[in-house]
Amino acid sequence: MHMNFKETLQKPVNYIKNMYHKDTSTGTDAGDYKIPHFPYKDRYIYDVANYSSVLNNILQTIQTELFKNGWEFIPKYEYICTSCGREYDHEPEQKNDEGVPICSNCGNIVTKPDKSSIRNVKKQLRRDVNYNNQTLTEVLKEIEWDLDAYDSAYLYLEKNYEHDSDGKLVNTEIDEIVKLQPIRMRIIKNDRGMPATDQKGDSIRFCPEHRGKKTKRDYCEQCGRETLPTYFVKEKGEEKKYFSNDEVKHLKKYRPTEPYGWSPVIPLWQKIHILYFMNRDKPPKGPKNFAKYTEMRNGLKKEVDSTYGVMPLFQGNLEGVGGLNNEGQEITITNSAMRKGQEVFNKKLFPWLCDQLSLEHWTIELNEVETRDVAQEKQQINQRRIQNAVQMSQIGFNVELDEKEDNKYVSFKYSGKAEKPSEQ
Repeated sequence: MHMNFKETLQKPVNYIKNMYHKDTSTGTDAGDYKIPHFPYKDRYIYDVANYSSVLNNILQTIQTELFKNGWEFIPKYEYICTSCGREYDHEPEQKNDEGVPICSNCGNIVTKPDKSSIRNVKKQLRRDVNYNNQTLTEVLKEIEWDLDAYDSAYLYLEKNYEHDSDGKLVNTEIDEIVKLQPIRMRIIKNDRGMPATDQKGDSIRFCPEHRGKKTKRDYCEQCGRETLPTYFVKEKGEEKKYFSNDEVKHLKKYRPTEPYGWSPVIPLWQKIHILYFMNRDKPPKGPKNFAKYTEMRNGLKKEVDSTYGVMPLFQGNLEGVGGLNNEGQEITITNSAMRKGQEVFNKKLFPWLCDQLSLEHWTIELNEVETRDVAQEKQQINQRRIQNAVQMSQIGFNVELDEKEDNKYVSFKYSGKAEKPSEQ
């Protein structure tokens, strides 16, 4: 016997109940850090995002839209004083006798940012940035995936460290850029919120050559080299690996006030699983059951789309999109979500990355994402041309539709002369 609508939903509901955590504590104390605790196991959250076809389509769309126009180096200012360092967002009005712009603060010459300072770095970042043969954009796409799936992402700069004869750190060089698995990462912070600090207020440090061991000493007991403050730890079973905040950048997107973020998958958990079973199993028979089933499925899908701000039009789903106003609204909503997504990189990640690359006067920005509503643009242009034709006709011109097949927009041909308006 074929299941009815109610029986169809019972299977995902029972499945969801079995996966729910009975423990509702806010976190588990692990000494120097708190283990993140969610209503569902963090591994499950990550897996659902990876294996749900509904979420996969959305997350891949976000990746494509966010990075489709690439990234560029952007100067932090238009001019800078070579003496006092004052920055200007436009050319100073004051000039010296030779007509060269000078600083209004100290009177010395101001210059534009030196492009030669980014030439080598630009070449490096345009090539593969790690031994997995990934470009920077490919690594950033992985970071974005972690943000959308887990709301927590970690970019890691693996560095080579140079020490002098006394063990003091004198130079660092970035060897590769990769992303770290977020479900294995923990933030080192005491109960008062002080980073790289234990509960007593003492600094927690590690040696880059012996990352599996933490210390309170400024120099390693094993090799005598200078240690670094410990901001993060990666756990894999009993094995631990420590990192500094100059090596790892932690990013959040949807709930930045939470220490480990708050994945959008959590509030969507039940809806995503119901959609999974609805897509997998046969729909119920009967017109009424099928109508309820379809209505519910579309409603659940709409809620998931809205949470991420990715409308059906961008996912290749044109069902129900009809109408210029509706299409334009979907473009507006998705463009807004993409701009907010780019802010995480432009305001959080890239300034930190440029600091690590010793780029004092430059930053990196993703090129703007702005999908044009071509249909609406065409409608607006045609409306203006029609209005113009009406006005031309009213003043005496002969107006004739230009029916050229290759014409993209409506076009008119005009002849005759304008008539003088009659006096009243």
